[in-house]
Amino acid sequence: MEEVSTNPTNKISAISAISAGQNKSVSSVQSVCDKPLSAGHQKPICVVESEKTAVVCSIHFPQCLWLSCGGLQMLKPELLTPLTAYKVILFPDTDEKGDAFHLWLSVAQQAQKLYPFQYPLRVSPLLELHATPDQKSRKIDLLDYIFEPKV
Repeated sequence: MEEVSTNPTNKISAISAISAGQNKSVSSVQSVCDKPLSAGHQKPICVVESEKTAVVCSIHFPQCLWLSCGGLQMLKPELLTPLTAYKVILFPDTDEKGDAFHLWLSVAQQAQKLYPFQYPLRVSPLLELHATPDQKSRKIDLLDYIFEPKV
């Protein structure tokens, strides 16, 4: 696995280059966020657990609209229904067993079966692939990963 710099700016650049996908589909956050908008389409929407993460990421990644669902268990398929016309990427927190990732993947799959999404919902494996075992044990989120110094 590739080493990611401890410099927050470099971590932000790394996040832009890391694949965000559901199952084997591959699409970087940056490429999804940077595609030109056609008439009637808005910025891609990135969903995180924490409000603080949504606020700070909106500053660092203004090309996307950042939303918070308020917590791991708060994401439900019906809450995603207003987003059926948008490109949506879910960024779950991480944990030792990958439970958060699998829960949000399951919610995304349920939502896609129940509602007519124009684009596939994507669940980013970023933290599952790049967080250290210590970070996973502390259940960090995307913001922690970006700004936490590596020891």
